[in-house]
Amino acid sequence: MKLREQRGAILIMAIGIIVFVLLLGLLFINILTTDVRSAGSSENSLAALYMAEAGISWSLPQLDYDSSWRSGTTMSFNGGSFTVTLVDGDGGTVQLKSVGTYKGAQRTLKVRILLGNWPMFKYCPERTSYSFPQHIVARQMTEKWYFTTGDAIDSSPAIDKSRVVFGCNDNKVYCIRASDGGLIWSYTTGNDVVSSPCIYKNYVYVGSNDGYFYCLNLIDGSLVWRYRNPTNLQAWQASPCPYNDMIFTACNDGRVYAFNYLTGAIISGWPYVIGNNIVVYSSPTIDTDAGVLYIGADNSYFYAININTISMVPGWPQDMDGAIRATACASDSGYWTRHGWHWGWGHQTYGGGMHIYVGSYGGTVASFQPDGDQDWITRRSYGQIKSSPVYSPDMDEVYMGSGSRSLYGFRAYDGRQIDRYNTNHAVDSSPAVQNDQLFVGNDDNYVTALNVDNLRRMYQYNTNGNIDSSPAIYGNNLYIGSDSHRLYKFASQVTPTGTLTVLTESWRDTY
Repeated sequence: MKLREQRGAILIMAIGIIVFVLLLGLLFINILTTDVRSAGSSENSLAALYMAEAGISWSLPQLDYDSSWRSGTTMSFNGGSFTVTLVDGDGGTVQLKSVGTYKGAQRTLKVRILLGNWPMFKYCPERTSYSFPQHIVARQMTEKWYFTTGDAIDSSPAIDKSRVVFGCNDNKVYCIRASDGGLIWSYTTGNDVVSSPCIYKNYVYVGSNDGYFYCLNLIDGSLVWRYRNPTNLQAWQASPCPYNDMIFTACNDGRVYAFNYLTGAIISGWPYVIGNNIVVYSSPTIDTDAGVLYIGADNSYFYAININTISMVPGWPQDMDGAIRATACASDSGYWTRHGWHWGWGHQTYGGGMHIYVGSYGGTVASFQPDGDQDWITRRSYGQIKSSPVYSPDMDEVYMGSGSRSLYGFRAYDGRQIDRYNTNHAVDSSPAVQNDQLFVGNDDNYVTALNVDNLRRMYQYNTNGNIDSSPAIYGNNLYIGSDSHRLYKFASQVTPTGTLTVLTESWRDTY
């Protein structure tokens, strides 16, 4: 009896152990299955994220074009897909949304992008010729295409996203595609178009030697309005500048004008009269913070005009010892304010704030403060200076071409010449600076890229014609005209190729 009870207990224990092992096995199998399912889900989610990233990568180069993908496109590959859409934003931004899908998992990437442009001669109202961000690399530049015109191109191009606009000595204003150089439209004036156009709110503003100042529709090139002095027909060779919905420019009748950008009506109190029939080839430079317009004239005087009061700023004008054909550069500069270790080196008088740089046909180069005080003035003979200066914030230097067959670099705080690049002919083109690179054309036919640190050449290309046009830079692309009747596009092999910077990005799982 006792033996039977012992056997029963052993049997119950055995059954319990078997049940426990079975339950443990089932639990292990369940955990293993869950892990496998979780791992698969995680892998699918990661693959979906890669799909979304592929959509962003595909979209970025397409920003140079104006094609139907902007309203949404889907691409499938490797068992997954992405769908990309683009929404225009404010302040020159767009938002890309890319939804990646893979085996039921979905990931979304949203990227806000700042689109670059070059809307006027020397880029902005301050005429800095320095835009950020850009992605061009001089040592990798190659010619991509050229657009042929009927005569020399002295005008400098303006760029708005996918369109390049410039004037030509064949009497026309051209608008071409940035992607391939194809013609979008052209508008014929009555004479040479030396003036460099300005793009503002889907309108193109440009002067002509026929005596008219024009406003054209950027989309189709149709005439919106035009103006001429009814009593004194003179050429318009200056390049216009927008500010607060007004378009400022100058005419060889000796006047500085301000137009309503939409109607063409002259703003009350304008034009500002410099002097009857005094040539004003120089273009307006505007300190947009202070509301002051700087401009030079052939009477050798450099002016500062208060835009609000339409009056001369006290301390101005300044005599530059010769006709002023260059356009000034106004830059918020000052080396010791950016690099503290320069304190106490004897040039604290050159402080931060706005400084205005300009050169003249008399070979004079100068830097002024807004109240007309000179930071410095250099009266060495640099030949006739038509090239407009540019300031490099990386080097705290000012660069300017000259008629003495050289491009010079000056220390911004005291005007000391420290660099020089020699050419075979005059440098009338105005340089552009991008980080540690300087780009310029000259009358020895070459487009040249220099290192701003020592002005050593990094790239050059022979256009087979003198270059008075100045470079415009859009992303990794550079555009410039030549006397060879061609507008050139150069590009460096940089990814991404669009003119953009990723400002913010976010993503979320939707599976």
